Amino acid sequence: MGSFIVVNCLLNVLLMLPSITGNVFVLAILRTSSLRSPSTIFLCSLAVSDLLVGMVVQPFYIAHQLNPGPRLKDAFDAFSSLLGCGVSLCTVTAISVDRFLAYHMRYPNLMTDKRAMYKSLSLWFLMNLASCLYVWNMTYARLAFVPRIAICILVSIFLYITIYQIVRRHELLIHIQ
Repeated sequence: MGSFIVVNCLLNVLLMLPSITGNVFVLAILRTSSLRSPSTIFLCSLAVSDLLVGMVVQPFYIAHQLNPGPRLKDAFDAFSSLLGCGVSLCTVTAISVDRFLAYHMRYPNLMTDKRAMYKSLSLWFLMNLASCLYVWNMTYARLAFVPRIAICILVSIFLYITIYQIVRRHELLIHIQ
């Protein structure tokens, strides 16, 4: 066993605790009813996803590094594709869409708690299907993951640049007045 693997596993063990405790605190804070909003629903989804990464993906990764085997690798790949890359990345993209929509006057009509919950549950369902695809045929799954990752990143970048331009324009208008 190489020293790189030992150091990598040790770092994952050390990062698991803050990942788990931090996301448990986020979920506890977000349980407050006065904080309920569509944005909070997306943050809860992201916290649950990241909590599962700390509780499931990182231990699977450590076990796989210490005892590589085909079954453990398949389980790690399925969980990491669903939790590590899938739900977290799609939820971050959904949050960027939500923040973009928040700059419109019709935001309360466009994004309700019910719609946010539906979108969040849909992301989890689709990532579960993608995870099943990964177990069924890794080649197809990889072909599906690469464009999805690129689309999520590009959408988030585009929306945050647009949000920055809107805020900058509002700031200039306020400064002129």
